[in-house]
Amino acid sequence: MHLQELPLLKHLCEGDDIVMSAAAWKELHVRGCWSLRHLPCLHQQHPSQAVEMSGERAWWQKLIWDDDSSPAHRSCYEPKLSPTFASFNERALVTSYLR
Repeated sequence: MHLQELPLLKHLCEGDDIVMSAAAWKELHVRGCWSLRHLPCLHQQHPSQAVEMSGERAWWQKLIWDDDSSPAHRSCYEPKLSPTFASFNERALVTSYLR
């Protein structure tokens, strides 16, 4: 799943105690989604296989994890963050795209 330039996106599912079944979800790429603070809890058939996360370091550090209700929540995601020198600021303005 690729989420790009969705600055008003706050969550992927409605509700605080929702658990998603994600048997085939392997990767999540997030860019420019600065309002997204919660990732869904996952119920996976293979718990040893975490979803590989790609996103800005500043965004990853601002995520809110519900560790009290589900200690395994964070372990469902494996961060593959960009190098520190390649990270963007939260309010970076993108004026054009190269395709």
